[in-house]
Amino acid sequence: QAQSKYYIPPAYKHVGASWLTKENTLSETENVMRYFDAVLEAEDIPIDKNLIILGYSQGVSVAMRYIAKRQLHCEQLVLMSGGIPKELVADEFKFLEGKAKITMIYGTQDEYLNEERMQNETNRVKELFGNDIAIIPFDGKHIVNVELINDLV
Repeated sequence: QAQSKYYIPPAYKHVGASWLTKENTLSETENVMRYFDAVLEAEDIPIDKNLIILGYSQGVSVAMRYIAKRQLHCEQLVLMSGGIPKELVADEFKFLEGKAKITMIYGTQDEYLNEERMQNETNRVKELFGNDIAIIPFDGKHIVNVELINDLV
């Protein structure tokens, strides 16, 4: 979960979270990378366990940047309702080829991802990982679809 929390307008009753903003993105990205390093070190996940990386919303961009920069091996990479960073290239993910299941999930009524944007994101994920990916649209908005996630494991 992103560390920067804020109240969501207009009622300011619900709390949202953000990984990055447009301010100091490069240094903030490096801070997030170090945070993920610390979490992984603290968790000390045994090498024989199936590591599943899931990025939701803005978490898609930070998860993908982390995997690319740290060459983190995982059994599955789940990209849910988010955008893929423009600077990433296919060569940064070659180490996952044939070793990780890649899944993209999004709501067909997502208020942040219109049809054109989802087509661009679909093209982008294919550009990075080829055609050996699962793309799962669901009837819903910008939510974490727990049922679909549970079906993946």
